[in-house]
Amino acid sequence: MKKETIFATVFGILFGAVVGAFVLFTTSRGQNVAQTDNASENKAPKITQPVAVVNSKTQLKINEPQNNIISKEKEINIEGLVPKNSLVIIQSSANEVIKEFKEESFKINFPLVHGENVIQVSAYSDNSTPQEESFIVYYIPE
Repeated sequence: MKKETIFATVFGILFGAVVGAFVLFTTSRGQNVAQTDNASENKAPKITQPVAVVNSKTQLKINEPQNNIISKEKEINIEGLVPKNSLVIIQSSANEVIKEFKEESFKINFPLVHGENVIQVSAYSDNSTPQEESFIVYYIPE
C-alpha cells in the first residue's frame, strides 16, 4: 500500500472516533444536567391534566351500527346524534357521503364494499372543532 492511503485511512478512523466521542459525551451531559436540575430543586413535578370543557350541546354519538358487526346487506343505516345544524361527513376507503342536518338526530344509508369497511363519521357544527368517530363493518354477502 502507498503511504498516502495508509495515512488517509488512519486519519479517517481517528477523526470519526473524535466526532463520535464528542457527540456521545455532549448528548449524555445534556441529559445529566436536566436530571440534576430537577433533583436540586426538590420540587415535585407539575402534572397538568386536560381540562374537561362542559358543553350543553349535543356531541357526536353513533347509535347504529355497532363496531365490528357483520352485514349481509350491501348497505347499512348509520344513525346517531349530532349538534343542530351540523355537516356530517361519512367516509370509507370506497365511499363518501356528505349531508347537512338541521336536527340533532341523523340517519344515512351508506353503501358497503366486500370485506372490511372502516367507516369514519365526522360532524362539523358552527362553533366547535370537528367531532369524529370510527367503526368497522364487515360486508359478507350470503
